[in-house]
Amino acid sequence: MWKWNLLSFELAFLFTLTAAHDVLVDSQFLSKAAYVERKRLRGINLTTSMPNVNFSFLDGYQNQMRFVTPASLRSAEGLMAVSGYQYFHINATHLCFPEASIYPLGDFFTPAFLTGKTLLDVGANNGGWCLTAVFRGCLHATGVEMTENSVQMMVRLRTTLQLDNRWTVYHGKLGKFPGQADIVTAFGVLHWLSGHSEGDSLAYAVASLRRVTRSLLLVEWVDARDYRIRTGEVWVRNRSAYTIHNFHKLLSAYFRDWVQLGFTGRLPRRKRWLYAASVDFDVSAIRGLQRGCLPICINRA
Repeated sequence: MWKWNLLSFELAFLFTLTAAHDVLVDSQFLSKAAYVERKRLRGINLTTSMPNVNFSFLDGYQNQMRFVTPASLRSAEGLMAVSGYQYFHINATHLCFPEASIYPLGDFFTPAFLTGKTLLDVGANNGGWCLTAVFRGCLHATGVEMTENSVQMMVRLRTTLQLDNRWTVYHGKLGKFPGQADIVTAFGVLHWLSGHSEGDSLAYAVASLRRVTRSLLLVEWVDARDYRIRTGEVWVRNRSAYTIHNFHKLLSAYFRDWVQLGFTGRLPRRKRWLYAASVDFDVSAIRGLQRGCLPICINRA
């Protein structure tokens, strides 16, 4: 519920935020977003619930998945409001994705950088980052996700937005994914890959991400001091080796060049930083050319 309250708060400032980022989003789209929120706050049920979450395929990790927020969808006036672990408003031409505004991806999520490239999002959830990439000009996006509820949400969005030829949804673990992509994004999943949902160590997580990365990895380091790890909501195996020092060593071992892009912890209890690691070019030369985070609202390229 708090995420939707936060989104209601953010909607009140969308005009200001989009103007500050020089993003053109028409007033009709923002009015529809506000309309959906008003209907929700007045208690009018616009929710089309997705089927119950089925975690049986997670090989014994069902109990550890209890903190995942099921995906749901509200729609009105041609606008879809998606909620769950990710939340955003979207229609055929515009996307408002508040989470994007905390990631310093200004150098990499531009139409100039994404055009002609493929992207793989690990732990894609409701597809927010896949949609952001496609809307910014990415040739093709693939979302890897284990939660059946979120997979069905992505499939539904892909069909509704007519993106079948530009968006692939893979239901399963990263370790079993057979392909590669030019750009791989892994936000908030490193600890999951280190034993919570698959794998047995930080080394497995980084090696698995390198295997599917053809050129660039954008990965979020989730520190052991992050409250989700400290409280046991998400756990890692071989925790003594799950350190920032070892993470840096692994990046150096598996990638040609890497750089820390910035802090991404939204709350005081969140200890997270974003990194870029490249296979075939010097990522340090690109960093900082277009500093800053992504705008909350974007137009479809």
